[in-house]
Amino acid sequence: MKYGIWLQYFEDGSLRLISSYANDKIDGPYQVYTAPGHLAIDGNYTLGNMDGKWDFYNENGDLEYQLFYDHGKALNDSILEEKLRKFIEELEKNLGTIPEPDFENIIPDRN
Repeated sequence: MKYGIWLQYFEDGSLRLISSYANDKIDGPYQVYTAPGHLAIDGNYTLGNMDGKWDFYNENGDLEYQLFYDHGKALNDSILEEKLRKFIEELEKNLGTIPEPDFENIIPDRN
């Protein structure tokens, strides 16, 4: 059964993630860092559910947006919908700019 603080590190030894567990469920503060050591996500879990205010930072360390949760339910999910819409638009904009893999040439000819 998981209980206590849980830490993850990048290969260079810098902190990647800090969280904690209680009764085998993620519970308490939750922070994710980028490779250079900047805070990327700062939130809280309550017995396995995202809860309260969650801050999301860009690569410069500036607050990009906030989400609010009530025991796992997003209270301002319009922000999530807008992020998803922008992501899909970017994917569609780039459609066809990256060549599709040529499955016939994935494994080199062994003759």
